[in-house]
Amino acid sequence: MRSRRSGFTLIEMLLVVALISILIAILLPTLGKAKEGALNMQCLANMHNWGTALAAYTPDNAGMFPDNRNAGTTPDLIVGGQHVSWNSSVVQKFWQRYLEPLTAASKTDAVDMLNCPTQKWHQINDMSLTGGLVGYFYLPHRTPTNINYTFANAGNGNIWAGKKRVGGPSRHTPILIDMKQYSTSMSSWFYTPTVPFSSHAGASGQPTHVNMLFEAGETKTYQNAQVKMGANMGGWDFHYDPF
Repeated sequence: MRSRRSGFTLIEMLLVVALISILIAILLPTLGKAKEGALNMQCLANMHNWGTALAAYTPDNAGMFPDNRNAGTTPDLIVGGQHVSWNSSVVQKFWQRYLEPLTAASKTDAVDMLNCPTQKWHQINDMSLTGGLVGYFYLPHRTPTNINYTFANAGNGNIWAGKKRVGGPSRHTPILIDMKQYSTSMSSWFYTPTVPFSSHAGASGQPTHVNMLFEAGETKTYQNAQVKMGANMGGWDFHYDPF
């Protein structure tokens, strides 16, 4: 009697490997988009929480945003705000009371609200939070002379840097935005070949889109091309003006 062969032939194994490769090629883009969508939803949820926290803070403080001006402007301003990601000691106290406790793991916690989950550059800097560096551009109540904000004024009086209180001519301008920034000193969108400066970064380092929070608590998503340069300072270009 003939013995039955067991196992697969080489051709059969190659066929199985080819089928698995095809399935992986089909599924990976879908899984990548699902992950990107989940990260974006978390980013928008963070912004919503910022809006809720500010809505609670401003009525308790005569309609004023947290003071983010130079150090020494008032006794509470031990640490001053500068650029658009560095925030004052007053803003840091606002986070602690209204948004989230500041812990050693604040930059890396899965529930971190101070950083967009796609903002890798600021997650590896200022881990102690002593400098108030976070992974969003928080805009109001700053010292305008700290930043070249010419671009932010173009066309519609978009003077966000000196905006101290809720309402007024700048009430339709964004107050919190995903980071879109370019290093003019390095002539690059990347800190290293693998760490982009911007959130939601595409292959070029520029973000595919940018989320924004407005004064009324509304969040909006803009495509990258809609978000123009808003200010520059110290070897950086900051982009956030969609108007």
